[in-house]
Amino acid sequence: MLKSLRLFLLTLLAVGTLMGTSVGSASAAEEKISRDQVLAIPDKATAEWTPIGGFQVQLRYGTYNGTQYAWAKLDNYPSDRQGDIWLESSSDSGANWVTRSIYSTTVSNFTEGIATRSSSSFVMRACYRGPETNKWCTDKW
Repeated sequence: MLKSLRLFLLTLLAVGTLMGTSVGSASAAEEKISRDQVLAIPDKATAEWTPIGGFQVQLRYGTYNGTQYAWAKLDNYPSDRQGDIWLESSSDSGANWVTRSIYSTTVSNFTEGIATRSSSSFVMRACYRGPETNKWCTDKW
């Protein structure tokens, strides 16, 4: 009885190992995509936005190679204004935030894309800080 149980467990282990190596060819989605890849997304949409004077900070999203990404963008941003734009994420529904991608507005008016997650506790927001040091962020999404 013990010998047959051991043989059964060894067989399960061998089958699991074989199955694991045959499935290993699928690649995982990238955590971050470049700004050029963000530009290539055909189905861009705005999830949240916050007005700041004559422009707005937006949290945008879209699908790239089958994975949904989000990024921060400034819309109607004046070219003579300076500041920073970034994307934040939280794994605890917004209790604590982590800066994920930040750019000076002299470089870009949008950030790289960060992969979204299906967990309800994972949320993101887009933020902007101008020369007056005020920080504006969209609602969490």
